[in-house]
Amino acid sequence: MKVYRKGTGEKYTPFNHFDMTTQVIFNPDTGCPKVNATLTTLKKGAGSNDEVHETSDQLFFMLQGTMNVFARGSLIETLNAGDALLVHAGDIHGVRNEEETDVVFDQTPDAPPPPPPEEDEVFEFFAVSEKPVLISKAVPQYPDLARKAQIEGKVVITVTIDKQGNVENAVVFKSVPMLDQAALAAAIQCKFKPAKQRDQFVKVKMNIPFDFHLR
Repeated sequence: MKVYRKGTGEKYTPFNHFDMTTQVIFNPDTGCPKVNATLTTLKKGAGSNDEVHETSDQLFFMLQGTMNVFARGSLIETLNAGDALLVHAGDIHGVRNEEETDVVFDQTPDAPPPPPPEEDEVFEFFAVSEKPVLISKAVPQYPDLARKAQIEGKVVITVTIDKQGNVENAVVFKSVPMLDQAALAAAIQCKFKPAKQRDQFVKVKMNIPFDFHLR
């Protein structure tokens, strides 16, 4: 639980607004990760030009005064103390105080989305304290065209092994034409005991060779 004390929030003038003072009540920086709440005061003649919030709804709750709401220069609503206005994401809107009394309203837009989670570091094979152990190695299917062309060789695949020991990515490190895709398909099916670094399971890269020999 957090308490906001009157007049303690950071004050600023939003972009594209004029003669308007907005004060933060709660936002992600003050411990409210899911919503922004601000208190805004408009002097006579203050307001905003047409604006659009593409991804967040805006909720206005009137505490004092009379405020006109415009869109493309036309008056669409007049709000008085106790009224509320919901502006959906994508709606054009502008507000203005055209009376002598100050307008005061509480505004609650969505908080910005949290940053995406950081991707897990992928360690090189030689850098981990406990190496991954191959539990099950899939046998690649010899491509018919390669067999008919009597193509043999060793394909080396670099795999990324996740914390559960599954192969989440595979790329060709050493290529043999006509055999690469078969090796990649087999590599994806391999299963490992996952690697550890400082007693924590980690992602790791390593190479797996696949030999193709005709009998």
